Amino acid sequence: MTILDKAFAVVKVTENDVTVESDKLISKQWDRSYITLNVDFAILYKDARVVVQI
Repeated sequence: MTILDKAFAVVKVTENDVTVESDKLISKQWDRSYITLNVDFAILYKDARVVVQI
């Protein structure tokens, strides 16, 4: 179990906005779309989280 202080422990980092790509497979007449969002989480202060083993 991990206990976090939400104000200091982890921050969400978004690399870029939502990217939408699409292509068309001509032989089968299919349309494909891809939606990408790159997100990561960074730890601000190590002391703001506690790992408890039960």
